[in-house]
Amino acid sequence: MARANSYQQAYLYEPSPKRERHLLQLHWRALAHWRPESWNLQLAIRVHGVAIGLQNMWAADFATVRTVETGSWITRPRQGHGYGTEARAAVLELAFAHLGAVEAHTSYVDGNTASQRVSRKLGYVGNGRRANAEDGTRVIEHRMLLDAVTWANHRMPGITVDGASECLELFGLRADEPHS
Repeated sequence: MARANSYQQAYLYEPSPKRERHLLQLHWRALAHWRPESWNLQLAIRVHGVAIGLQNMWAADFATVRTVETGSWITRPRQGHGYGTEARAAVLELAFAHLGAVEAHTSYVDGNTASQRVSRKLGYVGNGRRANAEDGTRVIEHRMLLDAVTWANHRMPGITVDGASECLELFGLRADEPHS
């Protein structure tokens, strides 16, 4: 399964219908490759029924390591309205409160201060950086980490998750074991 990084998702800013086609292919690929030991949950961010972005969470060997990675994307006209923060808070609620994650990782690239602000607002702290190549250009990716205790102190009120218990085995978990 391909790792989803913001610096590798330039197609999200391509014109229609190419952007939509790539998003569908990403979603179908995530579903086709889903296994309890390696999964990528692709969620639509919708406002009044209109898709404005995506929020994803992925993991390998989650049942053992209890670590997730998160990424998101919001259409430019909808950025700056809190939708990204709310979407990330929702997926963190799923990860920590319902799946029993002990830590979550995310990243942002130099210049993406909006992503950095969302992460810091939710309690993430810096966890290193690395250089990547994108289209022949050096791009610095800043890694961030959020542990369960810090998340509990930054938990966003009003966020609920329904139906997670029915899906536990898809995440490599058993219904009869504690998850939070």
